[in-house]
Order: sequence, then C-alpha cells, then structure tokens
Amino acid sequence: MKISLDDIITRLERTRSPDRAVDFSLARVVGWKVLSVPGDGGKRKDLWIVPGSDEPDKVPKYTSSLDAAKQFADQLLPNNAVAVTFGDEIEAIAEGGERVRSRVGAVAICLAALSAYQEAMRKV
Repeated sequence: MKISLDDIITRLERTRSPDRAVDFSLARVVGWKVLSVPGDGGKRKDLWIVPGSDEPDKVPKYTSSLDAAKQFADQLLPNNAVAVTFGDEIEAIAEGGERVRSRVGAVAICLAALSAYQEAMRKV
C-alpha cells in the first residue's frame, strides 16, 4: 500500500498520542521494506527489513520516542537541524520548513522533518 506524504502529514497533524500505524508509514518514507512470509497456522506475517540491508528488525517507535524521531529526521534530512521547544504544546521546525505544533514531542519532530522534506522535494 502506498501512502502519500500529504496523507502522512495530515495523520501526524491530527495525532494526539503515539501511533504505530503512523510509525509504519514513516518507516516506508525512509526506506524500510515489508516482506510477507508464511507464519503460524498458514497466516502471512510481515517482516520489516532495515533500509540498506536484508536484515529484519522492529520499526522504531518514531511517534513515541524522541530518539527514534531524531533518527527519522536525520535519515530524511541529513545535515539539517531540527529545533524543538517544549511547553504546553511542543513546537518544532526543521531547516527549510515551517514551525509545527503537537502535544507529543516525537510527533512534532517527525512532522517538522517530513514537512521540510516535502517542501524540499517540491523545489526539485
């Protein structure tokens, strides 16, 4: 299933708490692949493959972990800075993007990075 950057951004803007489905969409953006293999009882099982390798692993919790969100931003926008301020709402801005707000710090970082990335792609 292919999901657009606009759709992921909209989901991030509406997210009020960590969301694993959004984590999986973000993983696809930075190059994670899904391999469907036979599982228990004849059911199919999805394995997530680390970008640049053939190794399966768990997708990082981009929307709940500040470290994972920073990793996402660094993979998406190498050599770009993301600034974050914490208050009642968390604000974040990535170099070349607009200031965004969220109640979840990790979501704000991912949203700022993805928005800046989308803007950069429009200029190409």
